[in-house]
Amino acid sequence: MIFGIQQLFDLKIEKVDVALLGQKAEHWVGINCGIMDQFAVGMGKKDYAMFLDCNTLQYRYIKIKLEDCSIVITNTNSKHSLINSEYNVRRSQSEQALADIQKVKKIGSLGELNEEEFEQVKQAIKDPICLKRARHAVLENQRTIKAVAALENNDIELFGRLMNESHV
Repeated sequence: MIFGIQQLFDLKIEKVDVALLGQKAEHWVGINCGIMDQFAVGMGKKDYAMFLDCNTLQYRYIKIKLEDCSIVITNTNSKHSLINSEYNVRRSQSEQALADIQKVKKIGSLGELNEEEFEQVKQAIKDPICLKRARHAVLENQRTIKAVAALENNDIELFGRLMNESHV
């Protein structure tokens, strides 16, 4: 929608700002979403993956060299609606886990922890559901870092395995 308005009125809006406006619109309707989806739509680049730090908005592109492989994206016809999902609850649980960890370790986000560091501080999280949310956030962040390295090394097999693990 923002891209359409931008074209219609010949507005000069940086792509990062388009993503931020998209996020702001979702916040306005009650979805406490992050920036990843809007950033991917606004900043995506053909034949490249993007490595995005959602806290700082620093990003870089990684060339995808598939050669004899393909990435297949399918429509499962599964309904996806953040407003009617548990997204806000899960985000709140993750924020509680972060607050618990911050009592014993100075960090700004769960993504700053690797697996070993998480194991050292996880006892600070008292609620088992919050612990589950934090573990998921840390492990997915680490999996993403490994996936970027796999793409940079043109290890498509490892990249695919990491994506499958992420899906599971």
